[in-house]
Amino acid sequence: MTAHDFSFEWQTQDQVMLKGRCWLPEQPKALVCLVHGFAEHIGRYVHVAAYLNAQGYGLMGFDLRGHGQSGGRRGHTPTYEDLLENIREMMALAAEKFEGLPLFLYGHSMGGNLAANYLIRHQPNYLKGAVITSPWLRLTQEPPLPLKILAKVAYLIFPQLMNPANLKLEHLSKDTTVQQAYGADPMILRKISAGMFTVVSKAGLLAIRQADKITLPVLLMHGLDDKITSADATREFAQRMQPELLTAHYWENMRHELHNETEKEQVLALIVKWLDDKMSVSETSV
Repeated sequence: MTAHDFSFEWQTQDQVMLKGRCWLPEQPKALVCLVHGFAEHIGRYVHVAAYLNAQGYGLMGFDLRGHGQSGGRRGHTPTYEDLLENIREMMALAAEKFEGLPLFLYGHSMGGNLAANYLIRHQPNYLKGAVITSPWLRLTQEPPLPLKILAKVAYLIFPQLMNPANLKLEHLSKDTTVQQAYGADPMILRKISAGMFTVVSKAGLLAIRQADKITLPVLLMHGLDDKITSADATREFAQRMQPELLTAHYWENMRHELHNETEKEQVLALIVKWLDDKMSVSETSV
């Protein structure tokens, strides 16, 4: 049972106010720091927090800039590095507030893209490992060539130009209640800027090429019925990782949001098992 559920906020160096939430059990054995996907917000992970809390793990996360209750232009980021810096700031807050508590990173979809690049570029050896689910490394179906050209031109001239996200609700999960809740959620974004699309797409391809630079254990998961982000790209990423650091699992008949699928208990149980394994390895090496 959750003993503590509290909100927090901080102001970035470029004066954007970011809003976060933290869920803690009575005696957490570790804290999982979450980076959500594009268009959504941390409030969609309450059930994930409840599951992790019941197993002794805390969950902490924030609404990315331009998302949810955080500030910033909707569906846009000035640079990709701003997103990574905000993750670093969250991790610094976690380390300061929960000194001595082991930390894990958890990124879903665009958050998986960010988590992978954070591991590659920042080399955060203070982490025990990372969970990456359905990462946006490539899209399952790339936009038509004219739209890709328009996005590239807009990125150079007017990166704030907004385009429809064109997400189909049935691609999220087989669970119709998840689809309906997403469709009715007023904090869900319906558009993405040319700048956001371009920098995240580039970073996804970079993560595939540089996956061998990751030096921490990673649990990598993707649904094979994902019609949003490419499971094939995730396999390419996995093939370039150092094999001794990788635990990969590909779920048959599951769609994009593994933690919201009809079989989500299996997914969350595997995450907890992996966390427990990493914690036990850490304990025996002390």
